[in-house]
Amino acid sequence: EYVIPLVTPVPPPLRLTIENAKALSKFDDRTISLGTDRADFRIKPTIDGRAMDSKKIAEDDTPAFNHTVTYQPNANQLTIPIILRLTEEDPGSDETAVISPDPNQKDLQLQYAVRTGEVFGPNGLRGRLGEPLTVAGTSGKKASITFRID
Repeated sequence: EYVIPLVTPVPPPLRLTIENAKALSKFDDRTISLGTDRADFRIKPTIDGRAMDSKKIAEDDTPAFNHTVTYQPNANQLTIPIILRLTEEDPGSDETAVISPDPNQKDLQLQYAVRTGEVFGPNGLRGRLGEPLTVAGTSGKKASITFRID
């Protein structure tokens, strides 16, 4: 008799890097006391239900986040849900920027296919492992975001 163990190899960790964002709408009005009207952005990625956070980049309509988060998929995961939320934060009020091309969503909702390394999103968005993707909102307080998965 032979025993053949069926062991599924553990996939490599997913590394999500949010490179930058860009305000496509005006988020703040000029305040005489503060003297500025630029956005204060923070990126909040959620991978497979696990929320993470970045530092806030103040007074910058085109922040370079270069923020990387990692996630270790289990051996049985075929896809990993990823949600990217871009918030504009001011004392006393926060706004969620629209970064999804889906007019019914503000957040960018993605699926990462573990075995193929493909990324899928709304309105036919598709990318591959290591490829930077730039996505923009289409209505409301719009912004764009550039990210990649390694």
